[in-house]
Amino acid sequence: MTEAVFLALAIGAIALLEGRRAALGGALLGAAWWVRPEAALLAPIAVLLAPLRARERLLALALAACVALPYCVVLRLEQGYWSLSPKSVLVRAPFADARSAEWRLADSTAFTDTTSLGARLTRDGGAIVRAYPSRLLSGLRAALDAWSAPLLLVSLAGLAFVAGRGAWLAFFILPLVYPLLSAPPDLRFAQLLVPALALAAGGALARARDLGRPWLGVGAALAVGGLVLTWTGPAGRLALAFDDGPIAAMRGAGAWLSTHSAPDAVVMDRKSYVPFFARRAHVQLPDETLEVLLRYARDNRVAYIVLEEYVVRSLRPQLAPLLDGAWLAHESRVRLVFAARPAPGDGVAVLEVVR
Repeated sequence: MTEAVFLALAIGAIALLEGRRAALGGALLGAAWWVRPEAALLAPIAVLLAPLRARERLLALALAACVALPYCVVLRLEQGYWSLSPKSVLVRAPFADARSAEWRLADSTAFTDTTSLGARLTRDGGAIVRAYPSRLLSGLRAALDAWSAPLLLVSLAGLAFVAGRGAWLAFFILPLVYPLLSAPPDLRFAQLLVPALALAAGGALARARDLGRPWLGVGAALAVGGLVLTWTGPAGRLALAFDDGPIAAMRGAGAWLSTHSAPDAVVMDRKSYVPFFARRAHVQLPDETLEVLLRYARDNRVAYIVLEEYVVRSLRPQLAPLLDGAWLAHESRVRLVFAARPAPGDGVAVLEVVR
């Protein structure tokens, strides 16, 4: 996921700023913005909190902008219009549920969104404000999955009694901003706080060491117990299991397509994993009726439709007939050409669109 690359760049930048290497730190903050737009928020706060002179702060911000802003040219070429980030589409009223967030053909803004940020705030500002408290609470619950309660207690002690100024404190703005966006309170967003929380916990343990062995023993016990709880909780389980589909089966489907399809074949799938492994062009799978979907696929030169079993079960139940052999036997518009099901729920099917 992009969060890992973003953290590497952002934490590296902050370490350089703390070492008063303003030029390199600012340049890395600009590079972090290539990966995730959160860098635009982190950069000014981190530079303000870093132990830099006024001139060094201006240099860091100027270099961050010089590195980051050429990305706007890339966005212009990719999207066809000028923007600061492709994530501006998340400034909207929260979706009611996961299904309502799925793309429909009637949504003309799914790929080319020209609605300005001001227009979005005018349209959805009230709904965003009303939803903020509950979404903030959901984000904080996700933080407890990423950094369990005993660890959080140690970190809060570090923030209260040890932490003064430091560029790394800029990360604590993120959980206050995410509830303003129409994005789920996912564990991976909460994990962006882990380095800053770990630094705070380290400060608390250093302070406990200075106070004496009993205090250090209590702090160490909380830290070790918290790490065990984190590993045995959702964070540990997700570290061992990809949460976005049966990756092995999808890789197999992609490998099959790479050897059995034309190089210019277009593949329709909800996400781009199978087309990526096949090195083929990807078209997104809309949330439409089966008849509308098949007509859309044929009208858009789609050669193959990929269906994952978990997608049909949770997000596209109307497409279940495409996984039914008896139904397919009487359907002339598509035919099953590949299927793999290494475990219940992990099935992946590839259907060829027949013209």
